Amino acid sequence: MNRNFIFFYLSIFFLLDTYSQESIEKPITFDTEHHRLNFEVDIGVPHIVGFGFEFFLTKIKPKYSIYYSKGGKKIFDEPFKQIAKNYDFFDFSVNKIEYGLNIYFNKNIYVSIGNYEMDLNLEYDNQDNIRLISDLRNSSPIFKLGYKYQKKIYLKTELGYNFNFPENIFGSGRISDIDVITTINSNKIPLVDNNGFFLASVKIGYGFL
Repeated sequence: MNRNFIFFYLSIFFLLDTYSQESIEKPITFDTEHHRLNFEVDIGVPHIVGFGFEFFLTKIKPKYSIYYSKGGKKIFDEPFKQIAKNYDFFDFSVNKIEYGLNIYFNKNIYVSIGNYEMDLNLEYDNQDNIRLISDLRNSSPIFKLGYKYQKKIYLKTELGYNFNFPENIFGSGRISDIDVITTINSNKIPLVDNNGFFLASVKIGYGFL
């Protein structure tokens, strides 16, 4: 089994075991710091712009919430248009769906354990009879550390890691009149390291209920 998956599942076990012991040792307290349902918009990498929801499962501490977010070119395509405009021989798009569980240590600090589904498309055309296209669909476990500031209208910052990214991205192309198979070493892509990649985002949210 890939060592990244082993680390990921051991992290889940450690966090849940720690909280189960704390819940036995401490009396039940109720959360008054968070609204039950929250809507969020965010900017981040690699998706650039997105939105999502967070729903707290209970008001009993420790606090657990489930989240869902979506982002990329399908949500807001203007940044991708500007890149294509400035580099007319190069075009790319990223779209992602993310969902999982948040565990709050206190009213501000939390960790996220979830799944990250990404569609990546790269196109290169230098108008000299060279055209290359690479497509990737990737589904991977992720682990993030986050900080939440304020309550009803709030700010979040998150830094995380995707644990399963392919070493090579394959595609197809045409050079002059010859069909070719292309390969991109993913470790040469910014933020990608050792078959995983780093995630970062800043979110602004509004709480309901």
